[in-house]
Amino acid sequence: MMAIFELDWTQVAEVGPNAGPHPRMPDTAQDGQQVYLCDSLRWGRRRLGWTLAELARRSGVSASQLSRIERGQVARSAVFT
Repeated sequence: MMAIFELDWTQVAEVGPNAGPHPRMPDTAQDGQQVYLCDSLRWGRRRLGWTLAELARRSGVSASQLSRIERGQVARSAVFT
C-alpha cells in the first residue's frame, strides 16, 4: 500500500525509544500464563533455529496459527486443548 501511494516509513511512522514490540501486560494470572507460554514457544523455537514453517511441519499446527500463538493473539484455540 505504501508503494502505491509512494510513501516511505518516515512519512507514516515516528521512531520511538523502543525498537521492539510493545510488551504484553497480563491482566490476570491466566493471562500471565498465556503470555509466558507464547514467549516460551517463540524462545524455544528460535533457540532450536527453527522457522515457523519448520515448527509447523513438526507439530502439525499451521505456521499462521503458531505465529498468532507466539504473538498472543489466540485467546481460545483447539491447539491448547
